[in-house]
Amino acid sequence: MFTRLSRENAAEGKLILDAAFITDYLPYAPENHVKVYICGLAAAQGLSGATDIARLAAACGTDEESVLEAFSYWEENGLVCVHRAENVYVEYLPVIPAAKQIRKYSKEKFRGFNDQLHAMFPERSFLPAEYNEYYYCMDTLHMEVEAMLIIIGYCKRIKGEKIHSAYILKVARNLADEGCTTYAAVSEKINEYDFLYNEVTAVLKALKLKRRYEPEDSRLYTKWVRSYGFDSPTVMHVAAAVKRGGMERLDSLLTKYHELRLMGSEAIDEYEAHRKQQYDTMGGIVRNLGLSYGSLDTLVETYLSKWQSLGFTDETLLTIASYCLSANTRTLEGMNGTVASFHRKGLISASDIDEYVACGKKVAELLQSAGIACSLDAGERALFEKWKRVWSMSDELIEKAASSAVGKERPVLYINKLLADWFDGGIKTATEAESFKPAPKAAPAKTYSADELNAMFEELNDDKL
Repeated sequence: MFTRLSRENAAEGKLILDAAFITDYLPYAPENHVKVYICGLAAAQGLSGATDIARLAAACGTDEESVLEAFSYWEENGLVCVHRAENVYVEYLPVIPAAKQIRKYSKEKFRGFNDQLHAMFPERSFLPAEYNEYYYCMDTLHMEVEAMLIIIGYCKRIKGEKIHSAYILKVARNLADEGCTTYAAVSEKINEYDFLYNEVTAVLKALKLKRRYEPEDSRLYTKWVRSYGFDSPTVMHVAAAVKRGGMERLDSLLTKYHELRLMGSEAIDEYEAHRKQQYDTMGGIVRNLGLSYGSLDTLVETYLSKWQSLGFTDETLLTIASYCLSANTRTLEGMNGTVASFHRKGLISASDIDEYVACGKKVAELLQSAGIACSLDAGERALFEKWKRVWSMSDELIEKAASSAVGKERPVLYINKLLADWFDGGIKTATEAESFKPAPKAAPAKTYSADELNAMFEELNDDKL
């Protein structure tokens, strides 16, 4: 048989057209070569009568010489092995993705490329590994030899005679990513880069970069003005504001502004001013809580933006942070709970918070004057607020309750119990409190055991009888 499967493929017992062949090889191979590969694969599996080269050529609608040429092509790509013994046959090998192929390249195939490379760098010696890097790049990117040569010439013009191959290959890959793999496409893109040279160098100057222009700079600039839609003055405006990070930082900023639909200098400045104010406020909150953070980015997104959306101003949030510190709540998550509590109570402004804090301090002073110590923690403040804001207890009643609580094991809770009884009884003055006696509580409902319940049910049943 003229074609056969390798042992690995034959063991499968079925014909498979590998996905890697379809994605990595088929799109770039001549049409006739693809037909030969598929027809030969079918014959190797015994799915056709093409048992020799003549019949395979007939099945493909071509001649024997073209069949051998096609198999030589696939052999170079590592997909088949042509055994040239007395009886020539072709062995189909497992398909390895192009990126994982370790290939051997024919010097004859790239002789013209080698001659042109030497002509561009007559004083330079090239090692075999460097040649192979160029071959591999052209092969895997499916880039024309003429296209690679014009890239090398362009890079030499920018960087000089001592340019390293790694730089050239990076430029080639970037161009290939933009779909430029032919001589015509690469020439057009390089002409575009040259046309933008003055604008790009102006951006580099605005960034205060002292390095030389590079093709990557033009590629980024083209993305900003053509893909993103920024005009040149806006790019220059943003570049002038970049303190460090160069083109990479500028690219990051313009990408963010593009995603936020901020297309003009005025909109960008307004956004950045708001952002700076947020960072200043978040920094103040952190300091008021006695904390320290290296970066505020996550904190702004997680906490500040949420609090501001509830209607709290920067002034109010700074006040709340100071309040939290005095109430021994020294975490952002703890402050988050306090903010939520204030929001539920309708305490939104800084004056509301100040009034709330003053109320707590006033009650604490009343209790302390009676000899009752107060911690003013979150629990006590909540009680004091209830006494004053919810029950509307006068200072006179609170002082009287405090004097009654002296010596008790838990005086604050004792005061809370007294005031609750007075509130339920409608007591408004200390005189009324003197003669007030809480209504006796209803006796607790009797509970029954399981045996008692069963006996009751038995009595009910007897009555029915």
